[in-house]
Amino acid sequence: MLEPTSGMTSNQPVRACVSCKIQKRRCDKTFPACTYCTRLYWTVTDILFFALEGMSYANTEVRVRRGGATGQSLPNRYSMSPRAETSLLLLCVRLITQSHSAFVNVLPAQTPEYLAAKRFYADVEAAGVNTIQVLQAAILIALYELGHAIYPRAYLSIGVCVRYAIAFGFDGNGMTQGNMPYDWIEAEERKRAWWAVLIIDRFVNLGTPTRQLVVEDPESTTILPMDDEAWDSGVQGSNESFTLSSPSSLSMGRFARFAQATYLLGRVLRHTRDHTADANFHEEEAVQLRRTLHALVNLAQVEERVRQLEFCTQISICYSALLILGDPETVPSSENSIIEAIAKVACQIAKDFLLGLIVPLEKISPFMLHLIYHSAVIYMEINQETRSDESAQALNHLKKTLRVVEKRWKAAGVYLEILKAREITHFT
Repeated sequence: MLEPTSGMTSNQPVRACVSCKIQKRRCDKTFPACTYCTRLYWTVTDILFFALEGMSYANTEVRVRRGGATGQSLPNRYSMSPRAETSLLLLCVRLITQSHSAFVNVLPAQTPEYLAAKRFYADVEAAGVNTIQVLQAAILIALYELGHAIYPRAYLSIGVCVRYAIAFGFDGNGMTQGNMPYDWIEAEERKRAWWAVLIIDRFVNLGTPTRQLVVEDPESTTILPMDDEAWDSGVQGSNESFTLSSPSSLSMGRFARFAQATYLLGRVLRHTRDHTADANFHEEEAVQLRRTLHALVNLAQVEERVRQLEFCTQISICYSALLILGDPETVPSSENSIIEAIAKVACQIAKDFLLGLIVPLEKISPFMLHLIYHSAVIYMEINQETRSDESAQALNHLKKTLRVVEKRWKAAGVYLEILKAREITHFT
């Protein structure tokens, strides 16, 4: 529990809480939450907000260390008197990084942090705040809902992200030369936020590839996010900017690779929905997409070895896209070997995760779950036909991985329930 700073009474902060400030209500300033907010279950949020509003950090200089011994102050928008949108963003960062194991008997959609974030976002949006921090907070909320299978809210929240970004010029069309901010950090934040919107819009459609995307595919000239190492160190780097059509390079970074994989996934989803094209052209496009996806996987694996980076998420998206193209209902049976090969790779990723050879549990991405689930379905169907020990063991490895990941992302548990239902009904 936070304590008031010296010179303050235990129940009388110097400022009104953020919720009352936005709604222009009279606030009794009771600590840790005013009477109105307590009645609306805002306690957790206001504990955070009162702290951010200067109670326990009044004389603290916030800095972030970026690269070597160079300490750079955060931009003014993250300073010691944060605006409502900054408080909202920090709350959403806390939301997305918390382990759900702390709420064993509480559903992800009912945790105090989630409910507080949703209510506070609604307040900020109603107040007409139009900053990049609000969009970033909305993305984190949508990602939380995706990772914990909070549907249909996740799908609706993604639509909110898209429309907010477009309305206030944070999308690709708004990033014209005349609208580009002078601050390169702000420009990069906008770029990364818009790519994040594109990513979650495509990921949510993996289960239903024929559903219409909210955002159209970006142009081939769209600029990719800068290298993550340079971004994390606060260094602008060279003037070279990679686009979707840029030649292959080993200095793009993980987020840029993720953006490339997402772009190809979007093209695969569009290809799956398109039934108007000539049959020959449709098949030629599928062959080209498979070739490009395999090339991106190989390139990511090379960069992974050369730069000692982890590309499991990017590779998982590529393989998920290949599995959509390799649906047994839409391709010849001769290509089933490709599907089984991808499932084998996914099983190896699952084994490496269980052995602790790749990312730890708290850092595993929810974007890997669909590949693990889809591969489990493949092995389940193989096992129903062959009853082989190899397929049974692979299926067990994938299920065990989902059970472990469920401690971090509840969507893994939902996938397990679906697998159980398929086993019972032998649904194929």
